[in-house]
Amino acid sequence: MYKRQVDGSHQVRVIRMVPKTDHTAEGTVRALLEGPGSYGYALWRVIPAATELRGISLENGIVTVDLTRAFADAQDRQAATRTLSASLTTLPGVKGVRILVEGKLLSDYWGEGYGGVLHRPVINGE
Repeated sequence: MYKRQVDGSHQVRVIRMVPKTDHTAEGTVRALLEGPGSYGYALWRVIPAATELRGISLENGIVTVDLTRAFADAQDRQAATRTLSASLTTLPGVKGVRILVEGKLLSDYWGEGYGGVLHRPVINGE
């Protein structure tokens, strides 16, 4: 997910094809980290550009994603975490996402509300 540069009030989902791989979760995260591609002129990243993937694993339906310190500098925390959880929970067998930064829970950087497992976000909650 990315935001419009104009006023930042609209979130836009960009769908990209990930090359066929046995490591779909890793391919998905790498595509997110690459950014909006040719739409970069109109959208800004919610995941900081310097963010790199340190590791990823799947256990009992939970994907644990370990990112570099740059992720902790995200300007819109909710959008950054939602992007990862919304993308990864579309994969078969994935029920939730845990985000680590430099091997530590995200809550170590952003506080208690970011330490648990993130589940598929509600798209149009009313």
